[in-house]
Amino acid sequence: MSGSCSWLLRRGTKEWCSIRKGICKGIRVTLDNNGMWNEFFKCKTEMILTKQGSRMFPYCRFRISGLQPSRKYSLIMDIQPLDNSRYKWTGKNWQVAGKAECNVKSRPFAHPESPSTGQHWMQNPVSFYKLKLTNNITDQDGNTILHPMHRYLPRLHLAQTDKAAEDVKLNGPSVVTFTFPQTEFMAVTAYQNSQFSQLKVDYNPFAKGLKEDGSSSRGLKLNFNSAVDSKPSVSGDLQKNSTTNKDPSSSTLTVKVACSSNFLYQTAGLQAMTRMKTHFQMSFDIFWNSLKYCFVHLYNLMVFC
Repeated sequence: MSGSCSWLLRRGTKEWCSIRKGICKGIRVTLDNNGMWNEFFKCKTEMILTKQGSRMFPYCRFRISGLQPSRKYSLIMDIQPLDNSRYKWTGKNWQVAGKAECNVKSRPFAHPESPSTGQHWMQNPVSFYKLKLTNNITDQDGNTILHPMHRYLPRLHLAQTDKAAEDVKLNGPSVVTFTFPQTEFMAVTAYQNSQFSQLKVDYNPFAKGLKEDGSSSRGLKLNFNSAVDSKPSVSGDLQKNSTTNKDPSSSTLTVKVACSSNFLYQTAGLQAMTRMKTHFQMSFDIFWNSLKYCFVHLYNLMVFC
């Protein structure tokens, strides 16, 4: 759970705080879903990029302590390149394929509840599941813009301020920054490592509907009942999957990934909505015809009786 942190003093000099167990300036931050991140890190985590923006999985979920309960704080995340290289998947591992593309600066993602009191941030785990990644360099929706086949590391910035999050300068004197090396990931537009794809299915509750289907031309079958998005819990977080401690090697599921899981979830949602619309239309037609019949029958009774 350990992380590193740095703090900039008002005079512009840099002071390094204790990095033991993610403690900095008396503030402690731990990665609440550390176990899951460690499992993904072993397989070299990959994160899908899409034009419309795709949510991270795993996403970052933190536990925070050491804040002043009555003071207000803003929590902000951004994602920075780890090096100046571009990579390629060889079928067995990742290798450097050239120089990195110029980093596109995108607006940092502020937690929707910023600013809030220290007591608010400390009472429950803080999740950034709404943060979305995109490879659309002209994105105007506030998504984080990344380049495929590049390595990145999320950063958590904690600022003591009453200002709106968008007015906070991340290099300001009251900003503390935390990073966790196990959250490093490779940005991709389609999963490259089949072992990682399997792990993703084992852990991701929305990917449980992905199973091998020999009759499918894409090699994927989607169970609509398992792909429906669920509402986060009161803590602003998705519930932990019951298979978190499951050994991935014992799983019998196999996946052949030909398109991103984000596309599959959208397809499931659209088809489910289409079915609901069809059933609603049929029910409405039956109701309307019955109502017309009743009116006609009542009119005949009034006229001829």
